[in-house]
Amino acid sequence: MAKKTTAQHIDNLNRNINDVRLLLGMYSGQRTTKTGRPPKKLNVLSRSALVLAVSSWESFIEDLARNGFNFLLSQSAEPNQFPSGVKVLASEPLKKAEDRRTVWELAGSGWKLVLEKFRDECLLNFDNPNSEKIDSLFNNLLGLPKLSKDWKWPGSSYETSVRHLNEIIRIRGDIAHRVKTTTHLSDKKVLRNIVFLYKLATRSSNLVKVYLKNVTGVDPWGKVTYMKKYS
Repeated sequence: MAKKTTAQHIDNLNRNINDVRLLLGMYSGQRTTKTGRPPKKLNVLSRSALVLAVSSWESFIEDLARNGFNFLLSQSAEPNQFPSGVKVLASEPLKKAEDRRTVWELAGSGWKLVLEKFRDECLLNFDNPNSEKIDSLFNNLLGLPKLSKDWKWPGSSYETSVRHLNEIIRIRGDIAHRVKTTTHLSDKKVLRNIVFLYKLATRSSNLVKVYLKNVTGVDPWGKVTYMKKYS
C-alpha cells in the first residue's frame, strides 16, 4: 500500500485494493481440504480477487492518465503550451470532418474542449491494461513516450515488470472469458500480484509526476512512497 497523498489516483487505488484484501480474507483460515487441495470456495475467491485487483489497476491507470491530462490542460493558457503530439491526434477528427466549419471549434477556448473530447474518447476506449496499451494511452494523452521503460526497481528489471504485468492480464482474461484458468491461483499468489501492482502504481505515479514537472515547471502531486509493511 502507498501512503495517503494528494494524488487522487493513489488514494482511489488504496480503497479499491482494500476491498480485494477483504475478499481474500473471507476464508483466510481455510487453506486446504483433507486431500491437501485448497477448498473450491477458496479457489473461487482467489479468481474473483484477481479479477477485482486487475479492475482496480485499470481504474488506477485511467485516473492517472486523466489527472495528468487535466493538470497539463490547467497549466496551458495557450494551445502552444500543450504537447504538440497530443494536439495533432486530437485534431484528426476536425481535419476529416465533411463540414469544413468544424475547424472553427478551435476558436477562442474551443481548443480546450476539443482536447477534452479527445481525452474522453481515449479513456472510453481503453481496456485490457497491459504494457502496450498503457504506453499508447500515456503517449496519446500526455505525450509521454513508453512509460513502461522505467518500470524498474531493485529486484525487478523493466523486462521482468512488463512480463509480470502482462501475465496477470492474461490470467484475468482467461477468467473473464472462460471463468477458469489453467494457472494455479492461491490466495498467497494473488496477494503477491497485488503487491506487484502496488509497486507498479507507485512507480508510474512518480514517473508521470516528474514528466509533468519537467513540462510545466509545476509539481502536479506529491511523491508516492511504497509502504513495505503492507506487502
